[in-house]
Amino acid sequence: MHRVRLHTIAALLLPLLALVPSGCGRNSSRVDLVYLNGAEPETLDPALITGQPEGRIANALFEGLVSFSASAQPVPGVAERWELSADGHVYTFHLRDNARWSNGDPVGADDFLRSWQRTLAPATGSEYASQLYYLRNGRAYNEGKITDFSKVGVRVIDSRTLEVTLENPTSFFLDLCAFVTLMPVHLPTVEKFGEEWTKPGKLIGNGAYTLSSWRINDRLRLTKNQFYWNKDKVAMKSVDVLPISKANTAFNFYAAGQADLMMDKGLVPNQLLDELKKVSKDNPWTQSIVAELESLMEAGSQEIVIKELMLGSESSRSRIAAPDEDGDFMMPTSSYTRRKRRQGSQRGPEQEP
Repeated sequence: MHRVRLHTIAALLLPLLALVPSGCGRNSSRVDLVYLNGAEPETLDPALITGQPEGRIANALFEGLVSFSASAQPVPGVAERWELSADGHVYTFHLRDNARWSNGDPVGADDFLRSWQRTLAPATGSEYASQLYYLRNGRAYNEGKITDFSKVGVRVIDSRTLEVTLENPTSFFLDLCAFVTLMPVHLPTVEKFGEEWTKPGKLIGNGAYTLSSWRINDRLRLTKNQFYWNKDKVAMKSVDVLPISKANTAFNFYAAGQADLMMDKGLVPNQLLDELKKVSKDNPWTQSIVAELESLMEAGSQEIVIKELMLGSESSRSRIAAPDEDGDFMMPTSSYTRRKRRQGSQRGPEQEP
């Protein structure tokens, strides 16, 4: 990746940037992708996640009934197909027979039922439990008005068939099925380790990657899940997620080639953007950098970019990971469509988290 021009700009603006910390162990062998993720994750438990930094990681570690395509359309995930009743109230999902947890256990319909029950349980304290209020009696169960979960609109037909009954027809329910709150967790692991279950060596997921290490204030390392049903399409064997929340430091990592992507709008240094605008008037290359910085600040969420890249989408790899015609490595473009779809999917019946 050619970064000479960007590095030169950063050098000219060095007083505005914090020096890259040394002695933090970041010089170990380079992984396939390194991205700057913002704040240190507060949790990797899908039922408890509320932030985008955590959501980006969870999308690599877990997979819902459906996923998103490069064009932000719902596509098969753990469920290989589904049907919707004529009245729009009942979805029937058919799960893949080769879907596996990262320890080799099969992913079954009961995993989704029990995970959703856990998320809706008042004792869990899930802030985004309202994402399941679209299920019949989902809200009543979460608010403690009913205690019999069999009255909630989710039922296991057999090990590979899940039936979901909605309170009302919900056009974006498939989008919700790709949202982190509705992703399944490996309940035997949760029950065995309690609050410790999301730590490396304990976390069992069903996504394209596993959590191999987590060094606070340094990095999380994700490695390819050899049990993932679509592992042959996973392009990258290892990914480092850097929890850097200071914009100047983050940009310095990017400019120095120690990170490939900046995935959070808060990582764009306002001072640097102003300076780049001054020097970009007669320089098309720096103009493009300014445009990307501004779009990143506006777009914010970029989970789909990460997932496309890690799963080996040719369109995303050519758009994000490859040099342009002049050999310059460009910053990722924003995904406005993905963000708008997520905004729509995050609204509960009467509230927006």
